[in-house]
Amino acid sequence: MGVFEGSQRGAVPASDVFTRHELLLRGVFGAVAIGGAAAAGPLVRDAFAQSGRIDTEIAQFAYVLERLEQDFYERALREVPGLSGGALRIARELARNEAEHAKTLGQLIRQLGSTVPDPPKFDFGESFRSQDRFLATAQTLEDTGVSAYNGAGPLVEQKDILTAAGQIVQIEGRHAAWVRFERGEDITAGAFDRGLTMKQVDARVAPFIVKEGG
Repeated sequence: MGVFEGSQRGAVPASDVFTRHELLLRGVFGAVAIGGAAAAGPLVRDAFAQSGRIDTEIAQFAYVLERLEQDFYERALREVPGLSGGALRIARELARNEAEHAKTLGQLIRQLGSTVPDPPKFDFGESFRSQDRFLATAQTLEDTGVSAYNGAGPLVEQKDILTAAGQIVQIEGRHAAWVRFERGEDITAGAFDRGLTMKQVDARVAPFIVKEGG
């Protein structure tokens, strides 16, 4: 199960999400991430405009990602044995930040006249068995979060959503750099970050999503 499939109650109808994912599979979202909104082509832009819900879908998708990260750090504080030093500071600070991000996105979703989706259940597997495993998963989540925002940004039309996304992605980038520094890795993966499609984001976080009936 992907992030978006697991958060459908109160969200954009599954049929709409499936249609958008078909477009993403044909490279539309990737083209936008690289070349800007015009790269998607007028027909695709018209399709999104006709539905009038692309901003809502993006905000809901981002909300679930933020809830995933919030849950991860809150559980790490309770479950990682011997969590200390920089890793402890990361868990504390990022848990607060992700909670604020989710709160803000929830408010914006309501302002758009939609319902805040119920997030799926999360399972972080062996991530809490040690401090090193915690940090490795944190890097995966933070890197994914940054690229998800960068991929979605060019499609956002509502000023309030775009402003919030721009403010959040700045902090997510600092999160990612902090985690990488704590792990002794380069704080950047290159001069530019490449945006991810929703499908690519789903693939990265799917291992942390509990399947229905699972």
